[in-house]
Amino acid sequence: MTGLAGALLLFLVMGLFGIVDSRDDAVALIFLQFLGLVVSGYVAGRFARRDHAMHGGYAGLALFAVATAITLASDPGSGSLLVIAFTGLLAVVLGTAGGVLAGLRDS
Repeated sequence: MTGLAGALLLFLVMGLFGIVDSRDDAVALIFLQFLGLVVSGYVAGRFARRDHAMHGGYAGLALFAVATAITLASDPGSGSLLVIAFTGLLAVVLGTAGGVLAGLRDS
């Protein structure tokens, strides 16, 4: 899990220094979105009595569904199907990572 935190921070630093495209300060918003997915998975994992990772993944997926619905409602032509599918997969992975972190706390 240290690797996850390191990757998120590295992504933020690379965006701030312009190594990754940083138009309109999107890097900070993406970082906050990724962090929100991990935190939602952690919270769901803490409330779950068992299967922390599964509940974290579901929470990440639910947050993704809400965010995608808001984005598509505001700008219907804003996302391709491939980008939406990849982002959904990433949301499940980050939510699951948060659930795993919650499960480690109980151990």
